[in-house]
Amino acid sequence: MNNSKIVNESNTLQEEIEVDRKPYIRERMSELTANLNAIDGLLKNDDWKLLEEKVFKPAVDKLEKDIIAEAKKSSIDTAKIHQLQGSIAWAKIYSDISKFGERLKSELIALRKQLKKYEKSDYGESKSSRN
Repeated sequence: MNNSKIVNESNTLQEEIEVDRKPYIRERMSELTANLNAIDGLLKNDDWKLLEEKVFKPAVDKLEKDIIAEAKKSSIDTAKIHQLQGSIAWAKIYSDISKFGERLKSELIALRKQLKKYEKSDYGESKSSRN
C-alpha cells in the first residue's frame, strides 16, 4: 500500500476566497455614528432623565427584587432565574444610556482600527504589485 498516495488524496487544495469587509465596516461605522448622535441628543434632553428615573431604573429594581424572591423559594425554578438574569442584563445595558453610548464608541474605535489595518494591507499590496 502506498501511503504517500493516501496523504496526497486527503490534502486537497482549496482556493481561499477573500471577502472585502471594508464596505460592511464602513456601513456599521455609519450606523454607530448615527446611534451615537441620537444618544447625545437624548442625554441633552430632560425628558430622557425623567424616563430613566421613573421607568427604567424602577424596572431594573423590580427585576432584581423578583430574582431575589425567586431564589428564596423552597423550590427554585431555574428557568425563571435564568430568564430574570437575562432580563436584568438587558435592562441594565439599555437603561443606562451613557454606558450604552460608551459601548458603541468602543465598537466604533475598534472598527476604525480594523478599517485602517485593511487599508494599510491594501496599500501595501497595490504598492508591491506595481513593482
